[in-house]
Amino acid sequence: MSTDQGELITPPRTLAEIDAIIRSRSEMITRRDQIKEIVEPPLLPACLDLYDKNIRTLSSSANKKDLEVGHAYISIDYETLSPENQKIAQKFGGPIVSDERRMLFIEIPVDKNSTLDSIDSSARQIAVAFQKQPMTWAPTFTVESLKQMYGISSEEHEYDDPKVWEGEGLFFDAENSIFYLSEEHYQKVNEQQ
Repeated sequence: MSTDQGELITPPRTLAEIDAIIRSRSEMITRRDQIKEIVEPPLLPACLDLYDKNIRTLSSSANKKDLEVGHAYISIDYETLSPENQKIAQKFGGPIVSDERRMLFIEIPVDKNSTLDSIDSSARQIAVAFQKQPMTWAPTFTVESLKQMYGISSEEHEYDDPKVWEGEGLFFDAENSIFYLSEEHYQKVNEQQ
């Protein structure tokens, strides 16, 4: 495509050009920089905004496979939303039950002409509606719960040393004697609102 002055204009990229990112829905995000590895480009800014607001997304999809069903989507863990954000969620249809958990499933209509920019814009409008909330969904563990989870006898005291678990990538909160999946989770839980 060209303009009257002969400049080339790149047409907007469409959803039909985006391949699916296949990753497990059960993966827990422990660092913001992981989001780009599992969220497709049209939804990335919105999902980053939700994460920054301490809102847990369970899954998302914006790729050429979504053209068959007619919508891209973002699903949010409804149970971890603050009361204020649960009220906001009602604007988007309220919770549904899936995999024995309540989630907010937000559809973004798409068709063969949907551009990445239009999907990004729709998703950002959804994310901006929500308020920042306390981080409530970061799992925590004690030495005892970790030992039990890994089938380690309570008599094996070498696993009582927090450094053993930090070596496995966990972050130890010495003040409360608990572990987080990452230092970022610890910081988000303890940030001032």
